[in-house]
Amino acid sequence: MWWKWLLVTLVACSSRSDRKPVAKDAAIADAPRREVGLEVMHYEQPKLPVPRQIAFELLDPGKGPRSELRYVRAPGTTTYASQTRLETRQLANSVWGPTQKLPALDDGFAITVEAPGTPLLLRPLPGTAAAKSDLADQYLAAWHAFEGRRLTVAIDDRGQLGAIVFADDPTNARSADQTDEIAQRLLATLVPLPAEPVAIGAKWRVATVLRQRPVIAKQTATYTLTGKTATGWTIAVEIRRIAEPQVIVDPAVPKGASAQLVAMLRRIDGTVAVDPHDVLPTGTLTATTTMHLRIRLGAQMTEQILDDTASIALSKHP
Repeated sequence: MWWKWLLVTLVACSSRSDRKPVAKDAAIADAPRREVGLEVMHYEQPKLPVPRQIAFELLDPGKGPRSELRYVRAPGTTTYASQTRLETRQLANSVWGPTQKLPALDDGFAITVEAPGTPLLLRPLPGTAAAKSDLADQYLAAWHAFEGRRLTVAIDDRGQLGAIVFADDPTNARSADQTDEIAQRLLATLVPLPAEPVAIGAKWRVATVLRQRPVIAKQTATYTLTGKTATGWTIAVEIRRIAEPQVIVDPAVPKGASAQLVAMLRRIDGTVAVDPHDVLPTGTLTATTTMHLRIRLGAQMTEQILDDTASIALSKHP
C-alpha cells in the first residue's frame, strides 16, 4: 500500500542526518554531559467495530410532493468501473516537492444481484495503470491484494452498507486490511437514502466511523436531492473524512521507530446520477486528501505532508 511505502521512506530519511556540524564555544564544550535514554512508547490500537454508522439525519425534506426513495435491484450482473486521475506532492523539511502526475488508474467491481434482500456478490476487477509507474503500483497495491477473490456485501434497499465477507475467509480472520479497503471505497460511492419521504431539495447527513488504513477516521457525508425523474435521481455529494492525532500501529513501521498521524482530511465532492435499479451511481467526483505524518527514530524526527488531488469517473457496463 502507498502509505506503507511512505512510512518506510520517512523512517529511512529519519535514520540519516543532513545537518552540518555547528562549532561549540568553550563553555558548551566544557559543560558536563550525561546520557538521556529515549524510549518509544507503543499503545495497542483499540479494536473498534468499523465501519459503524453513528448518525443518519434528515436535514431538510425538500419542497413539493414527497415520496420514498428506495433501491429496487433486479437479478443480474453489472460492472461498475472507476477511473482515477491523480496528482500528488509531498512536503518534507518545510519544502514542497514537485507535483507528480500518475497515469490513469482503473479498477472496479462486477456486482451480481441474485435475489432481492440477499447479500450482493462482488468480484473485484483487475486494477491497472495506463502506463508503467512505480508510484502507480504503490497506489494499486491495496487493490491487488484482493483481486481474484470473491466476497459478499450486504447493502439494504436504502443503500446502507452491512457485512463484508470473503468466500475463502468467512470470519475475515486474515482479511482485515482488505475488508477495510473495500468498505472505505464503497462508503465513498454508495448513496444511502433517508427513511422519510422527501422532495426535490431534500438534504440528509450520514456520519460513519471507518478505518482508512492506517488510521481511524470519521466520515460525514451530506447528500442533496437536486433532481428526480421516473428513472432515477440526481444527487449532490459532499463527503468529509477527518482523522485526529493517533499513533499508527502497523508492521510497516520498522522496529525502534514510532509513527504518528498529526491530521488527515479527505474531501470528496461531486454530483452523481442514481438509478434505483443499480448498486452504485455514475458521475464524476473530485477528491483531495491531505495527510500529515510524524516519524521518530531515536533522537531524530521527520515530518511530512502528503497532498493528493484526484478526479474519479464512475461508470457502469451492463
